[in-house]
This record gives sequence, C-alpha cells and structure tokens, in this order.
Amino acid sequence: MFPRIETVEDLEAVIGRASAAVAMKQVDVIDEGCRAILALSPVAGCGYRDEEGQAVTTVIGGERAFVKIESATRLSFELPASAPRPGIGGGISFVFLLPGVGETLRLGGKVVRAWPRVLVAMEEAFVHCAMCVVRSGIWGSERTSVAPLAIADGPLATPEIAAFLAAAPFAVVSTWSDRDASDTSPRGDPAGFLRALDGHTLVLPDRKGNQRADTFRNLLSCDTIALAALAPGREELLEVTGTAYLTTEPALLASLPPLARPPQAALVIHVTRARLAASEPVRAANLWSRASHVTEAPDLMAIAGRHLARGKGGGVLGAILRFVGAKLAAYPALTRRLIDAGYRKQAAVEGHAGRTVRIAEIRRETPDAVTLLLEDPTGAPFHFKPGQFFTVDLRIRRKPVKRSYSASCLPGGKTLALTIKRVDRGLASTHINGKLRAGDTLTLHGPSGSFLVEPDASATRELVLVAGGSGITPMMSIAASILALEPGTKLTLLYGNRSLADAIFADALATLARDHGARFTVRHVVQHADEAWTGGKGILDAATVAAELDALDPSPDAHFYVCGPAPMMRGTRRALLARGIPATQIHEESFAPPTVTDAPTKPQPMTVVRAGATLATVEVPAGKTLLQAGLKASLPMAYSCSAGSCGECMLHLVEGEVTMAEPNALTPDERAKGCILACVARPRTPVKVELP
Repeated sequence: MFPRIETVEDLEAVIGRASAAVAMKQVDVIDEGCRAILALSPVAGCGYRDEEGQAVTTVIGGERAFVKIESATRLSFELPASAPRPGIGGGISFVFLLPGVGETLRLGGKVVRAWPRVLVAMEEAFVHCAMCVVRSGIWGSERTSVAPLAIADGPLATPEIAAFLAAAPFAVVSTWSDRDASDTSPRGDPAGFLRALDGHTLVLPDRKGNQRADTFRNLLSCDTIALAALAPGREELLEVTGTAYLTTEPALLASLPPLARPPQAALVIHVTRARLAASEPVRAANLWSRASHVTEAPDLMAIAGRHLARGKGGGVLGAILRFVGAKLAAYPALTRRLIDAGYRKQAAVEGHAGRTVRIAEIRRETPDAVTLLLEDPTGAPFHFKPGQFFTVDLRIRRKPVKRSYSASCLPGGKTLALTIKRVDRGLASTHINGKLRAGDTLTLHGPSGSFLVEPDASATRELVLVAGGSGITPMMSIAASILALEPGTKLTLLYGNRSLADAIFADALATLARDHGARFTVRHVVQHADEAWTGGKGILDAATVAAELDALDPSPDAHFYVCGPAPMMRGTRRALLARGIPATQIHEESFAPPTVTDAPTKPQPMTVVRAGATLATVEVPAGKTLLQAGLKASLPMAYSCSAGSCGECMLHLVEGEVTMAEPNALTPDERAKGCILACVARPRTPVKVELP
C-alpha cells in the first residue's frame, strides 16, 4: 500500500543508529533494581508465540509481585485463563508497568516451561524511557477520545472496536526476529493514535526515540506482529495480530495525530485478527484508580544508571559510559531533574504537551487583576514577539480548561509576565486571581498570535496604541519593547478604564513616559473621575476616540493597534475609518469571542488535503466549526486560541462556501487569497480545504 523500509541502512537513515549507552544499559541477570520493580509492578504486556506458532500479545498479572523470581536468571508467572499456552523454547518478552510512573522495565528471554506456571529463562532486561507514557497521558485523570470511524468490513469493523481504538492512547507491540527472539515495546500517543485506515489496516506513528528500534529491525526479517491496546477507564483489552512494515510516506505521516511535528515514520499493520474482551489482569489491578498508583517506587533512571555502570562495553568509550552511569546512580535527585527536563523539552518540541513553568511570583496590579511571573525550571528564556499571547492549561473543578493571555513584558527574558483581569462569571480568570499561588506549576503553549510588532532598530515610525481595560496587556509588551529597541519611533497610548484605580500598569506606564519624554505619550480616559481629574472622561466609543485623535493629531502614516472590549473596538474602528485611516494601518486583537451570525443548520462534508494528497473526508455537524470536526477525526489541524484571534488555524478554502464569526485575525489580503480560519469557519456547502 505504501513504500516500505526494507534494509537496515534505510532504517538507520530514518531513526538513526543506537548509541553504545543504549546497548550497555541492559543486564543479563535479575539484579536488585529489577527485583524492586518486579515487586511493585501489578501488570505487564507480554508477547510470545503459542504452541501452534501463532503470535500473541496480552496483559498478564493483576496484583503487585505477580512474578516469582526463581533465580538470578529465571522467573515465573501465571497466564490469564483465556490466554493460549506459549511454545516451549520460544522467545518471550515483557513490558512491566508501574501505575503512575513513566519509565517501564523491558525484559526478554526463552520459555522453559508452559504449565502450570510459565517459567522463563531471562536473557536481557533494561529500563525504558518515559516518553511514550508522557505522550499517552495514560496515568492521568483526564479521559479523552476522538470520533470513532465507521468501517464497512474486516477484523476491525465493529462499533465496539472502533470506539476502543478512538479512546486508546497506549499499546504494547511484540515482534520476533528470524531467530525467534521476542521483543515487546511500549507505544503511546494521544487517544486515537491507533488509526484504522480500513477494516484490515491499522497504522500507528513512530516518534523520535533512542534508536534501539528492536521492533523495526525484527520486522525486516520477520513481518509477524501482535499488539495489545489499553484505554483508561476500560477493563477490556484489544488484542491484534497480523503482519507489518515501516513506511515514511509523507501523506500518511501528515494524517496521523495532530502534534506540532509529524512522526518520523509509521508502522502499517495488516490485521488478520482483532479481539476485544474483558481482561482479568486489568480489572484485578484496578489500573485506572489513583489509589493503585505506585508512590513508593524506586527511581527507575537511577536503576538504569547502575545498569550502565555495570555495562560490558569495552575500550575508552565503555569506561566513560560506566563512569557516567555510576555518577547518575550516585546522585538520583539530580539525575531525575535532568531526565525530567529532557522529557519536558522533547514533549514541547513534539507539541503534544506544553512547556512546564513555575509561578515565581504573583503581583497584584489592581483589585481585579494580577500578573503571573513565570519561570522555566530549566532556566530557559521565553522567546516571543511583542503583542503575542500564550495559552495556559488549567484544571478547574477537575476539568481541563485552556485560556490564552498576552505577554506583558519584554521578550527574551527568563521571566514571562502574563496579566489576567478577573471578569464577571469568568471561570479561569476567577480561578487565577483567587486560587493560584507562587510555587504552583502550569503548562504553557505558544507563543501564538499575529497581533504583534517586530522591533527594528533602524525604524522611524509612529504607533498609536488604543487599549481598553485588560487590552493593555499586549500593549505593555509592545510599548516597552519598541521604546527599548527602536530609538527613532514615537508611541502614543490611549487607555480607557472605568476609573484610574482600574488602570493596570498605571505606575509602570507613568515611569515609561517620564523616562522617554516626547517619544511616549500616555492619555488616560476614565468613566468615573473626581473633579480634580484633568485627563479624558467618558468611554472609548467612536465620538470619544475621534475627539482624542483630534487632540493627539497622529501622522497620516501612523499604524494603530487596538485591543479591548468589543464595543470599544467597534467604536475605535469607526472613528479611524471616518478619519481616513486605511484598513491596512489598523491592527486589532479582541479578547471577546467572535460573534456567530447565520450559522449553518445542515451538516456538510469537509475534504482535507495537504500537498496535493487527500487526508480524509469528514462530516461537519450543523453549527460546528471546521476545526472541531477536523480534530474529532484526528486530522493534523493546527490551532491555539480557538477564538479567531491568532491565525494559527489558517487554511486555504479550495472549494465551497463558509461563514466565519467576526471579528477575526484575517487581513483583507488573506481573505482575498481565499484564506479562512478553521476555528471560526462553518460550512454552508460541501467544502474542500488545504492544510499549509
């Protein structure tokens, strides 16, 4: 169906070559580290061939210490009653899981006895890194899924299997070498990553790892494969067998789960058997309860360090790696911090998980607004363009909540400032203003947004900033950056509030105006003021903005940046257009959701293409957006704010008609070119859209 990787050379060109450390960290005896893990593990994925030579991958166990250690190289366990017996002398392999822990223990060997307990002669064991568990979120409390796909025929063609695939974020995959050595490895990604192309074809992404790639090397000589998939909250197990190969087909990779980067390769499985059934080990282990999480587990990366320190590699490199392993084992707390930092960095690069940051300080700006001062535990700086925003993942009342907030500081520093004003009945803003504390951690995505100014030290221009209420937050970053980096540019800020006490950054703005003299003019307009107030009075509607502009008298070439409540922005735009300001010199950012008018009342099909290849055709339900339908179908559609403000979800409309909520971030030129925003576009007719 797709081009295959058929040689070791081609495989290594895609995934790289395993380092010496990867080989040296495995051990050939059940040492104290392995014993500690086995004593706490309640389940394991297990792959073997049965007495008839058929491939099997299932889950074994049900309680901690279900494995009995018979000697330094032998262990035994009981198979579930429904599992077939393994063939004597055949290869068998395991992935031992610790609920709540990212790393796993992989172990392989040969079957010595099959009944009443399976006896295994162990040949190798090693600690596996946590990235696939991180990607899957399998031990988290959030349960997610994508829309199940309807399949006409084949082993995968039942509604129950389709629903399970849509909810499964984790699987163990078993393959065999031409010498019958078995390898079972973990795989994890967002729910729905096991994607059925039809009733006989299952595809799963392969993302960057440690290049060991036993699974893929085995497939080059023996294409037999078996897997067992888990779905949080479910006691069933999906067992699949068939044949498989690896491909790098671009169109296929682009259609896999929508992370920031496509996977490096895809595993294509021709399914000959699929079985969904209750799993006694999963039920007995109570896997999905937080009460089952292992809280007293040894640090598995410290165990990996001890394994590396005892590795058998020769020469200078082997000696160096043993020294490194000894140091890693000797300083487990430092090792854990370094490893976790690496996981966070990789997760951020892949885009499926945001950047973990710590609240260093919470600064009270006004009675209704705070600034979160955020730091990266690794010390990494925050890069963005003045005016852009970041999206924060929150958990409020046990539910995930995403909100976007503009940076209010200079870019490039090791502290990021996000300023949030509490609004009436605002779920996230109330939580942030009242519940968060210094030392709390947050997950951060971004930066995003096209409402920005790029500083240019050689520029000589005039910028007029018009802000209402919390619309000052991106303006603060723009003003501070331009004043610091563009000595030839003049800025004017027109800032509206209910009262001067509600003006966020009032003191900081006064300091900037004092330090920069004629280059920066600040004009406050307030609704409620005492008799001594000499500034502007009223609300920033069209009439007030027109009068203030008459007094400020900006040049015809000035660019205007407008941010605030929707009525203020509408009034400002009317005043600017009436003054003859070209639309190309007006830049807007709205914190309010766009207004939906004339929403379609019938479902419509959407065909999604990329680079000339059709990825899928999905139905967009009546009233839903293209983005909502695309994400439900696991299509790789980019997004950030989901409110039409940032432009991250821009698509090209190839065919059909849509209606879009207004206002949004599209420029007149982008509209003329046929660009639309998936997050606020709803189809009136069947549509075809092209991903960038």
